[in-house]
Amino acid sequence: MFFRILRFGSVGGICALVQILLLYVLVQYFPLLTSNAIGFFVSAQLNFFLSYFFTWRDSARKSGLGLFTTWLRFNGVVLMAASINTLAFAVLKNTLSLPSIIAVTGAIIISTSCTFLINHFFVLRPERSNNESLTGNSNVPAGLE
Repeated sequence: MFFRILRFGSVGGICALVQILLLYVLVQYFPLLTSNAIGFFVSAQLNFFLSYFFTWRDSARKSGLGLFTTWLRFNGVVLMAASINTLAFAVLKNTLSLPSIIAVTGAIIISTSCTFLINHFFVLRPERSNNESLTGNSNVPAGLE
């Protein structure tokens, strides 16, 4: 699981940069909220592609309807994470009266943790055979691939 967390963070960083760059470019042509929404959507789809083929590359490969279902579940998690992020930010900022930078950082940590756990255990869980990783290396305990 350690390497999954590293890959997850790398993909998240790349997608965050893509979203920020898109916002920077699109805001010259569209309103701020529209630009942010487009950047978020494009970043989320890039995140699915990178997550499917890099972060959770040890999950079962699917095609057709199975891949479409996985994509739908992944995007459901994205919507849920956006909701968790918004709620966490509101609670940290308004209820606990934390400074904005601390509230947004806390909201990101909370929503990102939820996203990782849900994708790791449900949406793109690793495929196991007799509690071994797909590498076939029985010296590597499950979850540490």
